[in-house]
Amino acid sequence: MMMKKVSYMAAPMVAVSVSTYLLQVISMVMAGHLDELSLSSVAIATCLTNVTGFSLLVGFSGALETLCGQAFGAEQYRKIGSYTYSSMICLVLICFPISLLWVYMDKLLELFHQDPLISELACRYSIWLIPALFGCALLQPMTRYFQSQGLVLPLFLSSFGALCFHIPLCWFLVYKLRFGIVGAALSIGVSLWFNVALLWVFMRDSALYRETNNLQPQEIFSSMKQYISLAIPSAMMICLEWWSFEILLLLSGLLPNSKLETSVMSICLTTSALHYVLVDAIGAAASTHVSNELGAGNPKAARAAANAALYLGAFDASFVCITLYSYRKTWAYIFSNEVEVAHYATKITPILCLSIFICSSTAVLSGIARGAGWQRIAGICKHRIILSGWYTCGFNLMFYCEIERERTLDCLTTSALHYVLVDAIGAAASTHVSNELGAGNPKAARAAANAALYLGAFDASFVCITLYSYRKTWAYIFSNEVEVAHYATKITPILCLSIFICSSTAVLSGIARGAGWQRIAGICKHRIILSGCFSQTMVLALVTFFTNWEQEATKARDRVLEMTPKGNQETEIIKEDAQVLLSDISENV
Repeated sequence: MMMKKVSYMAAPMVAVSVSTYLLQVISMVMAGHLDELSLSSVAIATCLTNVTGFSLLVGFSGALETLCGQAFGAEQYRKIGSYTYSSMICLVLICFPISLLWVYMDKLLELFHQDPLISELACRYSIWLIPALFGCALLQPMTRYFQSQGLVLPLFLSSFGALCFHIPLCWFLVYKLRFGIVGAALSIGVSLWFNVALLWVFMRDSALYRETNNLQPQEIFSSMKQYISLAIPSAMMICLEWWSFEILLLLSGLLPNSKLETSVMSICLTTSALHYVLVDAIGAAASTHVSNELGAGNPKAARAAANAALYLGAFDASFVCITLYSYRKTWAYIFSNEVEVAHYATKITPILCLSIFICSSTAVLSGIARGAGWQRIAGICKHRIILSGWYTCGFNLMFYCEIERERTLDCLTTSALHYVLVDAIGAAASTHVSNELGAGNPKAARAAANAALYLGAFDASFVCITLYSYRKTWAYIFSNEVEVAHYATKITPILCLSIFICSSTAVLSGIARGAGWQRIAGICKHRIILSGCFSQTMVLALVTFFTNWEQEATKARDRVLEMTPKGNQETEIIKEDAQVLLSDISENV
């Protein structure tokens, strides 16, 4: 039963995540078919804008999966609105210093010794991407607003509508008006604001609009303290992992034949990211169910949700890896026509599949952590692991193996392409977990988390199999250069491995956000990424499987009532007493 609930929510969340992510991918594809320089410049600009901007917005908004999800489960609808608007205000304020940084992006790239011509074009692309940054600052909280209530249809319609609007717009600006990479960047901003407008229309027509938006200013500002307390570890939980592979794309620009290296690296990262958003949907579903069940006081349901998510994540990862490996000689041609790129992608496909499988579990578990409110634990975990395993050892090993042994892209891809797998499943897990926890249903929250994990595994498997099967052709989607496609083919095995590993991470992160574990997840990622994504997955898995869901349900109820006025708290207590009395009467009858 819980598996079905998580699947029903994860499926549209996959479409939402993929549609949103494809905005950047389509712009990169359009630019890639201009020339190799444009592809390299857009890839570098996308990397830096993700690191310095979009990753922060996504990370900070992750706190809403816990707060809004559990508030919905506890039927504290006004708090959903106060948390959402608090997030919007905070994210918009963050955008101003980020925009200033993007204006001087070329100076920043010079510090990394990037090619001057690439740096100039990347800076131009980043400047015209600033409108998209502010659109994302509003889009992310609005997405969590609907997600926490399980309203995935508006999210699907708006994101799909924005994607359909973006494709002809980007083509028209890039080719017909000959704006080049400027048109590619501008089209992303216009499409994101179009998505925001659609969601606003759906929000005004929603059943809970009056209850969630009839707020006083003091209610919004009073919610900021609680929001920020979870937003910071949530951002740390996401950004530390995200940055680890984005940095590699920057480093690829330092290597000989930087245009080829950057092009192939961008192809692998993009492919891995496409799968990540699929598995993250399972994590999102788990997060939603776990948070809702815990908020409703149903620990058993929360546990069942977590288990269902884990099973789905494992199945997805297996399917993706098999498919990707099967088409390892052709999938790179999707991005590029270069034979050298496709041949290179073929060599690394086995490693890519392994990475995908491992990360699928991490993605699902992260979704469970969000749903249970473990952001702090997960964040610390990732912080420790990424710093000790990747930032300390990974870079040194990479440069020895790649630069000294001339195996550059293999190690770059092996080390970095683990993050981009299953975030959509994680988002679904976050919503269900937070809602169930908020409603005091820990059992349902657990069930949602489990369902998200299962979906994540299935998605990762499917993506890896497909990607490897088309390893020789998928790079041509992004570029017509035969050399780039041939190079991408060589590293497809590593890409599949990365996708499989990170799928688990995305789903688990979603569960963590739904449960309010941002601090736990942040600590987990901080510690574990230093030693590897596998260790991180194991830690989050242990936390998930050995969690006292009854205790988490109690914490969720306390969190929801913490900032509720005293009169409203008394009303809630009376309602609960009445429900208990009716239950006793029914049993006696």
